[in-house]
Amino acid sequence: YDYMAHADKLTEQQRFPYIMSLHAIFLSFENTYILLHEGTLDPRIHESMVRVLNYSKYQPGLHLYWKSRKALFFPEFQEYIDEIINSKTEAPDGVFKKIEKETNQ
Repeated sequence: YDYMAHADKLTEQQRFPYIMSLHAIFLSFENTYILLHEGTLDPRIHESMVRVLNYSKYQPGLHLYWKSRKALFFPEFQEYIDEIINSKTEAPDGVFKKIEKETNQ
């Protein structure tokens, strides 16, 4: 949560593990994109990845990641992600809200 909502407040060292995690996710996403277009992937799997991206595209950390790592992906995948990020799809409320532990007193 800290990276996605407040990436600009973290040091480069604090951001690094989050960026590597997002990179692994985006590599998987790129693979689903390629496999979908080859006709070897169930479209429902790819659709679930798109939902995750739609839920997180309003978070500053995602934009920081994509801006810094976009060039590492295939051009057609870059265009596809840009289309999703720039679309007006709304995310459900509360998907990235910080969850506080309840205390029983």
